[in-house]
Amino acid sequence: MTATPIVINRFWQADGKCLPKPIARVGLVNAPKYGRVESRSETIRAEKSQSGNCVGTKQNAIVFVYSPTTPAVMQDRLSIEVKYDKGTRTYDCVINVQDHTSQCQET
Repeated sequence: MTATPIVINRFWQADGKCLPKPIARVGLVNAPKYGRVESRSETIRAEKSQSGNCVGTKQNAIVFVYSPTTPAVMQDRLSIEVKYDKGTRTYDCVINVQDHTSQCQET
């Protein structure tokens, strides 16, 4: 039985008028110990933004997805670096496999 992938986060950027900008560059800083991460491009409807102005707009995003490779793993952790036009940010992400959730905090 293959575990259902867990969305870690979606990364995107827009200009001042909420028009999509080229997708931010995203990479793993620290890989997970008990699973693998894949990224894919998607068109999303923004659920949140720093300014709040772009909520509900369509954006081009890079989506990071986690799949456990070890049976019975409960939790895993990884770090992601995102290079936006205005600077680089690093996020520490905890994946709760049992609850099928993830939470990322900027470090």
